Amino acid sequence: MKKNFLGTIFCLLIMIGSTVGCSEDKGNYDYVNINEAYVDTVGQKTSFVVGQYEVLDITPNIKFTQSDRKETDFTYKWVIYPNSYVQANNTLIAVLSEEKNLNTVITQAPLSTDYAVVLYITDKETGLVSQTTYIVSVQASILSGIMVLHGNNQEYDLDYIATPNTVPVLDANRWLKNVYSEVEGAKIKGAHPFVSTVRKNNTVVDYVYAGTDGMFVQLGGKDFKKQYEGNDLFKTAPSKIFPQAFVSENRIDCYFNVLINNNKIHNINNRISPAWDFTFSYMLEPENTVNGGLNIAPYIYMNDIGNYSSYTGAIVYDNNSRKFLYIPVTTEEESKLKNFVAQTTSLDINNIGKELLYMGKGYNGEAFAIFTDGASRELYKINFNISGANLSDKIQAKRYVLDNQPEALSAKFYACGRNGNVFLYASNKNIYVYEYIGSEVAVKINNDFPAGEEITRIHLYNPEGMPALNDVTGTILYVATWNGTEGKIYEFAINRTSGRLENNKEPLNVFTGFDRIEDIATKVQGIGSL
Repeated sequence: MKKNFLGTIFCLLIMIGSTVGCSEDKGNYDYVNINEAYVDTVGQKTSFVVGQYEVLDITPNIKFTQSDRKETDFTYKWVIYPNSYVQANNTLIAVLSEEKNLNTVITQAPLSTDYAVVLYITDKETGLVSQTTYIVSVQASILSGIMVLHGNNQEYDLDYIATPNTVPVLDANRWLKNVYSEVEGAKIKGAHPFVSTVRKNNTVVDYVYAGTDGMFVQLGGKDFKKQYEGNDLFKTAPSKIFPQAFVSENRIDCYFNVLINNNKIHNINNRISPAWDFTFSYMLEPENTVNGGLNIAPYIYMNDIGNYSSYTGAIVYDNNSRKFLYIPVTTEEESKLKNFVAQTTSLDINNIGKELLYMGKGYNGEAFAIFTDGASRELYKINFNISGANLSDKIQAKRYVLDNQPEALSAKFYACGRNGNVFLYASNKNIYVYEYIGSEVAVKINNDFPAGEEITRIHLYNPEGMPALNDVTGTILYVATWNGTEGKIYEFAINRTSGRLENNKEPLNVFTGFDRIEDIATKVQGIGSL
């Protein structure tokens, strides 16, 4: 009996302890039954498709299990993961934001699978965390279009713009803002900026070149990520980094890339570099001594003869010797800058005797060059499209004196049409088409821009090597303006055979909010994914 009595007492103690434990559990239950935050996704969008470098905008519908609470009672964190199945072993790619609403540029590369973007909401008082997952598909945003370089004479950024007028497969404008600083976290430092592009079909060559008088970068043409910078882009470091012009053209038997850096010539001869070496040569020397050294004007012309017998890989102009020089297409990696043979024509390209202000390639592949002696201006139309041009003593050129044309002596910007007899020049207020065939008269083509705006750049959209864009080549004119506080880009429709603005001279699009726009380059998507 004594034993049973003790056992009974023991059981009662256990029961009492259990009862006490239950009472404590009830207290714990009361504690966790708090006013929690959660995202109500009923009827809300939880899957998104966004282009790389476009803004992902998500506004979560946050509610509470009991009564409303203050937004400041919680912290927020948006995290992106590499696939839509967020598991414990997933490594986050980046924290996108710590704001309640997500509004951020997505720089992550396009993938064949979806990303997961997760919102974590943390209660500051209790530490409890709720999470909501959104599925995000990132698509390639970079097709053809233009690159826009804008800044304040100390630092610059790049924008990418494409419209259905320049890329017909688009159904809406695509504008990626400040892509350089978004990717690199800093801007391009320096002054005297330039931007250019290169795309070789069915190769890995797809670059954007940008630089100033102290910086030179090669960016990926699909993601704008920096690949090489400064001296890494040269086999031998130049005395000064100052990229000014770049041209690359496909030929039947080779590809040729030419850079003017600090008024000197460098090249990549891909006839010799089948692996598409990215480094430019050392400075090319002239075959004959030039008093005072070379002072190459920042313009490069390549003719349309697409075979090895053309010899002239690139044609440039030396403002010291006041004559044209050329880089021959050669099986050597680097070569001397060569002189043209003595000419028997009345306009001698070996003895221009004036300063070159502009050179571009226009209709029929001819070179259009603006020269000045300090008092007057002349347009030279030169036919360099002669097979074996270095052997020819009859390179034809025609000269047009522009002094009596409206605002020709104050013109600052020029552009050539490839599809018709179109040569444009612009002052700080107006744009003119010069009718060099026929009347030889310049005609103003634009309506007046708003008061206070000055033109800072004109650019004819002439994508090369892209058959899908043949119908729009030469049909769009971009005009950049500056009013002292804001840069703008006007997109005009232009008749590519007459050079007149269409759409009643009204712009098709106006893009605003830039710093001062200093340069514009056509970007071509190309063909092939390598």
